[in-house]
Amino acid sequence: MMKHTSIWQHLFKTPHKLAWVDVAGVATRYLEAGPATPSYVDLRLGPEELTANYRDPRPFTERHPELLWLSLGIAIVLIGVTALKTLRSPAEKPPNPS
Repeated sequence: MMKHTSIWQHLFKTPHKLAWVDVAGVATRYLEAGPATPSYVDLRLGPEELTANYRDPRPFTERHPELLWLSLGIAIVLIGVTALKTLRSPAEKPPNPS
């Protein structure tokens, strides 16, 4: 098991338990480095602008779903009309081979 001592015990020889560091003093060296400075750049966004050359990447059927439903309805009606015409027309008699 690793033996730990507090920073206060290490520096002032008093039995306080505020922050723990290992005996080698790795965290003590880190704390002695001083306050951390931010390593990022503060960026701001400008006002929103419309893109003049934007082309919608969605397919045509996703941009116009009403057209897809309209064509589906027309196809169903045409198939139904064809089926009714076929049922109503009299069957042709096969030619008599005699």
